Amino acid sequence: MPSVPFAHETTEYDLSVVICTRNRAESLRETLDHIVRDEREGIHVELVIVDNNSSDNTREVALSFGKLIGIRYLREDRQGKCHALNRALDEGHLGKIVAFLDDDMSVERGWLKGVVESCEKWPDHDIFSGRSIAIFPPSDSLPPWARNNQLHGWAFSVADPGTEDRPLRRGSFPSGNHFWVRSSALTNGRRFPGLWLLPEPGLLLGLQEDGCTGMWIGNVRVGHRVQMHLFDAEIILLRMVQFGKDSPYVQMPNPALFWKASLFRNHPFLCLFFCAANAMRWRIKLASSFFKTSVEKRFLAKIIATVRLHDNWETVCHWRRIRQFVSDGQIKHTSMEVRTLSRQHQ
Repeated sequence: MPSVPFAHETTEYDLSVVICTRNRAESLRETLDHIVRDEREGIHVELVIVDNNSSDNTREVALSFGKLIGIRYLREDRQGKCHALNRALDEGHLGKIVAFLDDDMSVERGWLKGVVESCEKWPDHDIFSGRSIAIFPPSDSLPPWARNNQLHGWAFSVADPGTEDRPLRRGSFPSGNHFWVRSSALTNGRRFPGLWLLPEPGLLLGLQEDGCTGMWIGNVRVGHRVQMHLFDAEIILLRMVQFGKDSPYVQMPNPALFWKASLFRNHPFLCLFFCAANAMRWRIKLASSFFKTSVEKRFLAKIIATVRLHDNWETVCHWRRIRQFVSDGQIKHTSMEVRTLSRQHQ
C-alpha cells in the first residue's frame, strides 16, 4: 500500500496507541488488560491493533476489549513489522499523539496520563520515550548474566535513564517497543523503513534529521515481559548480528546526525577504508572478549563487538545496496539465517 498523507487534523482522539502483533494473542490480551485498567479520565484514547497476518485468535482477543475502550482492528498480510506499523500510519485519522507499544509490554499505573502530560509539558519536542524494565518469567533456570543490568538494554530492549526528564541525545533513539510522537511530526510522509530489526530507529532518526527533538520522560514506565527464548545466548547474538547489519541503513540516510553518513555521502571510498579498518579492530576485540574475567563481562563484550563488527562489515560489503537504500528507502534482507531462527521462537 503506498503512503498517503497523514490525516491527523480531523481526528477526535487525544491519543492513539498502536500495537502490532502476530500470533501472540494471549500476550496481547495481557497488554490490553493493563491499558484498559489504567486511569484515563479526560483522555480520549483509542487502541489501534495491527494484526500482522496472525493465524491464531488475535482478532477475537482485540475486539473483545471493544466495550471497555476504543478499538480499531487492522490486518496487514505483508509479513514484517515495518509493514504493520506503516499500515497504521497509512490508515490515518490517528490522535494528536501516537504511541507505539509492543504486544509484550505491561504499562504501569498512570502511563496514559503520563504520555499526554509529557507532550503538554514539553511543547517544543516531538519524540518521547519513558523508562522500561525487564519482567522475568518465573523460572529458576535463568542464566546468571540475565540479572546484570548492563546487559538488559542489549538483550531485552529496555532502558531506564532515571526519574528526571532529560533530552534525548541527537543521533540516539529509545527502544522501539515503547515511544510516542506528535502526529504533526508525521505529516511530511516519514514512514518506518523496511528493516527487520530496526524499523523504529529508522523512523525516529529520520524525524531527528528533519529537525525534531526528543525527551526521556522520568515518570512514565513500562515493563517488558521477557520471553524465554531471549535467555538463549545464541538467539541474542544472532539478533546482535542483525542489529549490526541493519545499523548502516538507519545511519547513512542521516548526514546531519552522523559524521560517518556525511563521509559516506561525500567521500565514499574514504568511508569504506575507515569501516574496513574498524571491522578489523572489532574482530580483534571480539576474539579478545573470551579472555574477560567473568561470564557477564565476556557476554557484554561479545555483544558490543558483534554489533560493531557487522555494522562496519555490512558497509564495506554492501555499500552499493546502502547507497541505493539512501536514495529510495528500499532494502532486501540479507540475513535469512537470523530471521528464520528468530521467527522459530516468536
